[in-house]
Amino acid sequence: MLRVLVADDDPGIVRTLMLGLKMMGCQPVGVESAEAAIKALEDKSADLLLTDMRMEGMSGVDLVRDAHARWPEMICVVMTAFASYENAVSAIKAGAYDYLPKPFTTEQLEHLIRKVEMLVDLQRENSRLRAGSGDWFDGLTSPKCQALQSVVERIAPSDATVLLSGETGSGKTELARSIHRRSARADKPFVEVTCTAIAENLFESEVFGHVRGAFTGAVRDKAGKFETAAPCSLTKSGNCRLRRSPSCCVSLKIRSSNGLGTISPSGWMCASLPRRTGILPL
Repeated sequence: MLRVLVADDDPGIVRTLMLGLKMMGCQPVGVESAEAAIKALEDKSADLLLTDMRMEGMSGVDLVRDAHARWPEMICVVMTAFASYENAVSAIKAGAYDYLPKPFTTEQLEHLIRKVEMLVDLQRENSRLRAGSGDWFDGLTSPKCQALQSVVERIAPSDATVLLSGETGSGKTELARSIHRRSARADKPFVEVTCTAIAENLFESEVFGHVRGAFTGAVRDKAGKFETAAPCSLTKSGNCRLRRSPSCCVSLKIRSSNGLGTISPSGWMCASLPRRTGILPL
């Protein structure tokens, strides 16, 4: 839930904004001066500071400058009825993320809130990744992330093969690891296979394994990733050449693989194989 601090010297505006923010799923706190805003932030942090530009005493721009220096992770947005290019520039230079001219509609406010939610989620994910621990969903509060987490909670305990699709850099590997941590194989190693990093003539040997004598240089039996991993994550499988695809598809369908040089399936069971070709929309 997004924590929002509203600062405006008009009590009516503060009450209206708090009501609207609550309806949007936020946790708002309202104050009527910049000084009160600083005290509120010292007592409890906020994800978003929504402040009027012109208030008695400390101005909204000065509040943003002070708050941005002391709480750099907090997002600041300035509201003003005196919309001008100069005011917008001064607010941004002070550290504001955005500038909201009054009067604004409920739709404009909600659009801003959704943008801030996505930015806050990204900040929290980056902090978690820098720390090198925690779950992919830790601190993610947007409705889409919560809906995705609900799906993951349902599929992780099952024996379903999972396909994640989408763009590079969207967190697919972390999402696959999150599924693994919730599965019955959480105590098993998570093995990631980057399909595009394996030479085409070695792909089947690496993924499915081989027996001694299957090809020149095969001096001993070798188990493939599918046989030894539980689960195994195929990264960038959508970029595989078509010649590789049938073997992968058959193995995923029947949950059994043939190593090179074998006649019958090896009989391995991959109980929750995240076959991955892009991004699960977030």
